[in-house]
Amino acid sequence: MLTFLYFPYNLGLNDSGSLMFRMGAEDYTVEEATAHLLNFAKDLAEVTVDGTAVSETILTVPSTATMLQRRAILHAARIAGLPKPQLIHETSAAALHRALDLSLGGAGTPGTNTSDAVEPNRSNTLFFNMGSHHVEACVVRYAGATYQNKDTVAVNVIGCGISNELGGHQVDLIIADKMLDSFKAKHPKLNDVDKSVRAMKKLEKQAVALKHVLSANKEGQFRVESLYEDTDFAQQVTRDQFESWTADLFSRFRAPIEDALSISNTSLSDLEAVEMIGGGWRIPRIQALLAEYLKEMRPPSAEVLNLSQHVNGDEAMATGAAWYGVNSSVSFRAKKIYFTDITPHRYDLVITPLNASQLHEDGWIKGVELFPAFGSLRAKKTVKMNVSFDLKVTLLENGNPQSHWEFTGIHAATSQYAELKKPLVSLKFDLDGSGVVLVSSATAIFDQRRTMSPQVRAQLVAMLTPGQSR
Repeated sequence: MLTFLYFPYNLGLNDSGSLMFRMGAEDYTVEEATAHLLNFAKDLAEVTVDGTAVSETILTVPSTATMLQRRAILHAARIAGLPKPQLIHETSAAALHRALDLSLGGAGTPGTNTSDAVEPNRSNTLFFNMGSHHVEACVVRYAGATYQNKDTVAVNVIGCGISNELGGHQVDLIIADKMLDSFKAKHPKLNDVDKSVRAMKKLEKQAVALKHVLSANKEGQFRVESLYEDTDFAQQVTRDQFESWTADLFSRFRAPIEDALSISNTSLSDLEAVEMIGGGWRIPRIQALLAEYLKEMRPPSAEVLNLSQHVNGDEAMATGAAWYGVNSSVSFRAKKIYFTDITPHRYDLVITPLNASQLHEDGWIKGVELFPAFGSLRAKKTVKMNVSFDLKVTLLENGNPQSHWEFTGIHAATSQYAELKKPLVSLKFDLDGSGVVLVSSATAIFDQRRTMSPQVRAQLVAMLTPGQSR
């Protein structure tokens, strides 16, 4: 209800069933609306570097973004004319940025055994990312490594948890709603103020300002001139009041941390550092709750974990994303950092005959586990089967259909080579670095056996048998 009051968008569906924004006489799909924002960002970037054109594009998304959401972002980037768009998880990007300042001694100190084995130095860090609309926690393992005989760092994201029930924007809406109630109580004749979009946006804007004031001061004034019907509104708010309003909201900070620890199979005692990123961590109550939680849940003998800010909480995601592009590009030369990330989603295939009229077994269906949940990105898998009919392949993400592919020509080729056995159909799938499943190739191989004449066999044996030197 709060979101509807402050964002009364006029939404609809287009002919293809996609969500769109109705803006007067114009309709825009989500991809088109996003493309306008991305195009504006592209213009800003090019102006900053004196008109140099953008050559590659890296965009950040939450780790829980679905494949359809990822594809929509990539489509929006292409509509905006952004070249070579790729995605990286936002907290992972910040973790990559942190690696630039780490020194873990390469692969460690050589051992004294006969094999002279090297054990890399390791460090586990919890990233607590409180942004506008969600909180994400990730456990990241850093390890010393070498590249071309130079020390570097390997970054391995091993577990993430996320909550969409806590974020800086939810805090803003709670403050705005409290002030809305107060205004109605003071001015009962103006009880229809919530029907004014302009008034509601004024409340939201001032709520953001008050949140910032209360992060640095014990009290602040919420003040809006001419809020509604030329009526001013002002009210003093203390930090204690603010914290009482948001107590239930702030209590939800634990869930993403515990999910990240569970997925990564680590505990708080395994952590060497906690990094605070995002704009929301600056709220004093969030810092206090997190510090209390770490102290309470870690063993008494463990070293106290301080809440660190080694990276800029607002910019680390963008800087890390830029470095990700540099790190994987052949156009730039920079320090090599090894980087691996995971996806929380599970992907499966359901394979059925495409055409019921083609010869096949009644009720033929094949299920395939393609990529497991919490597996690494940039994974590959080949699915093989002996069939003589065209195929329909449905991709499931956590059990929900995402994409459909049709593979034709199998039945026609089988009919053409009727004297041969069923072909071996090989489908190759990639889970790319952006978290999108793609078909990289599809082949049908027929096995044809030929009988050699005795003369040819004898010649072949003579060629393959080592002879005496002459």
